[in-house]
Amino acid sequence: MRRTDLTVTLPLRAAEWFNQGGGFEIRPLPVALPPLCVTVHWHPRFERDPGLAWLRDRVVETLADPD
Repeated sequence: MRRTDLTVTLPLRAAEWFNQGGGFEIRPLPVALPPLCVTVHWHPRFERDPGLAWLRDRVVETLADPD
């Protein structure tokens, strides 16, 4: 992204997480969007895989609404 003229729209918590080094500018959207529902899906075969369980938890934690 840094070397392009592209933009990305992310939930604020995800944007803040990706911008931990402070290399990007975070701006509010100029329009209101409906609430975002984030879901995580996986194949039942991987239900007990500890590495994938950890990854799912990090994704949910990063994108979840803090309220």
